[in-house]
Amino acid sequence: MVWLLIGGLLAIGVVLTRWPAVHWLPADTFYMVLTAHGIDMLIFWIIFFEIAVLYFAASTLLRCRIATPKIAWLAFALMLIGSIVNNVAVFRGASSVMMTSYVPMMAEPNFYLGLILFAVGALIACFVFFGTLVVAKKEKTYEGSVPLVTFGAITAAIIAVFTISSGAIILIPTWLMSLAW
Repeated sequence: MVWLLIGGLLAIGVVLTRWPAVHWLPADTFYMVLTAHGIDMLIFWIIFFEIAVLYFAASTLLRCRIATPKIAWLAFALMLIGSIVNNVAVFRGASSVMMTSYVPMMAEPNFYLGLILFAVGALIACFVFFGTLVVAKKEKTYEGSVPLVTFGAITAAIIAVFTISSGAIILIPTWLMSLAW
């Protein structure tokens, strides 16, 4: 919810700048705010929320324990650290590239490192979700098929694994390029 709040506050800066009568922020600050707003709202808030839904759908709806709580906390820590590292890189002003990995628009290395850490944490969280499903099945905490919400969460987690891993994979060479390797 913190990233939703931050992204929402940044949206005010975007709106007040796009409004011709106000035109609040200068161009370089506008793109910095727009980058932070886009990443905070479209990546960080949505994926944090999705992981919360995955854990709820597996543990609460199936009346089961989380498979590996310590690894789940590790995933949360990686996601939190990655999102903070990314935001710090954006607000330092050298990473107003939105969500691009294109050579002409390179950001500082911590921008990409933050996204990679976040993605790795989110992938770990997805695997904790799948592990929790296995625990629920093994401990027979439900009968028959999984509830519809849990089925939807399974579908979302499968899609998330493919999309997040492909995003993280493309960011690794981009990060290395930003380090001039």
